[in-house]
Amino acid sequence: MKILMLNNFFTGFSGVEPIMMQESSLLKNDGHEVYFFASNKKPYFEEDYEYAKYFPEYINYPKLSKKELLQYAYKLFYNKEAEKKMKNYLKEIKPDLVHCHNVIFLLTPSVLKACYDLNIPVAYTVHGPDFVCPSDKLMLGGKTYCKDELCVGKNPIHCTLNKCFNDSLLKSLVGTIDFATRGIHKLYSNADIYICPSKALSKLVIKSGIPEEKVTVINNFVSNSYLAKEPNYDNKGYFLFAGRLTREKGVHYLLHAMAKLPDINLRIAGTGSQQEELKELAKELNLKNVEFIGFKSGKDLEDEYTNCIASILPCNWFENFGVALLESFISGKPIIASNIGGIPEIIDHGQNGLLVEPGNIDQIAESIKKINDDKQLAVTMGQHARQKAERLYTAEVHYSKLLDAYKKILGDKWR
Repeated sequence: MKILMLNNFFTGFSGVEPIMMQESSLLKNDGHEVYFFASNKKPYFEEDYEYAKYFPEYINYPKLSKKELLQYAYKLFYNKEAEKKMKNYLKEIKPDLVHCHNVIFLLTPSVLKACYDLNIPVAYTVHGPDFVCPSDKLMLGGKTYCKDELCVGKNPIHCTLNKCFNDSLLKSLVGTIDFATRGIHKLYSNADIYICPSKALSKLVIKSGIPEEKVTVINNFVSNSYLAKEPNYDNKGYFLFAGRLTREKGVHYLLHAMAKLPDINLRIAGTGSQQEELKELAKELNLKNVEFIGFKSGKDLEDEYTNCIASILPCNWFENFGVALLESFISGKPIIASNIGGIPEIIDHGQNGLLVEPGNIDQIAESIKKINDDKQLAVTMGQHARQKAERLYTAEVHYSKLLDAYKKILGDKWR
């Protein structure tokens, strides 16, 4: 079978690309042919990729001048270049199926139009709330979780009225227009199946207007190489936050919690737009027990998980089904995280971690202290975490469900 993976990037950019490449490896190992279509941002995962000649221009919108932005603005909503090159590419390779990951704001839904015009089945993985939210994070005013889900299946004007896109009126207006364009032309509603990594996200997708029978849940997974590592139920006396240093991740709440726990250590791994602001906050709070260790990946990040007491994710946005949580489980470490989005589908409160209300500093501090003070609790929770990961979040489980989704839309064409 020929599968074309469709995504804004064929290079590392976000958490989407590793998932796409892991799925591609599973398919290739099972004898399927896998192709890729993306923007021409380099370096590519495969140097000198044979079909890169079809990749449309990558436009770095934040770096454009106002004059350049006006020149390219139309491509934000509908990228004609991408549509044309996609259609030519499809005619050459003739895939049995297109698996779409993320095309918002870059390739745009124009590439899906090419698939529909040529009657090629489309599986669409919804990786986050950007599918249902004009600001892409489901955060009201760009600051707090939008509990009322104001734009989901409704008028997206709330995004502009509340400046939900990074608290910027202009960005929020652009997000609103793009979202409205998608809705008017039904550019994202014609896929044959929608894959959601969590039940929570699937409910939002259905609420947005996608028929329930077209929606399936397939959890993210960890690679076999990661799963092969032995869990470590000992630790080197610190808690760990690993992720983007942006407001939605809630690290500012965590720092305030650590101010209540001067004898407990925290290591923060990651970079992001809020990095300097968070470092300044740590200074203001006189946090001698917090260390910013910068971006970590690969073996370095594995070691951070291996040696921590527990990991922490105090986010205040719709966290879908973060692979970082699964990596913590694989390492045999419990997690303290916000009771939001898909997180409670991973964490069983009191069994393999602790759930806290988003933004509740006292609960975060109490949960850290509880695990820190009870060494056996940390070990027991870590053991339960590892067992759940081995049972539910393996490549084999994921791949079996992925093939079921493909078979569902291909029918008699499956081979």
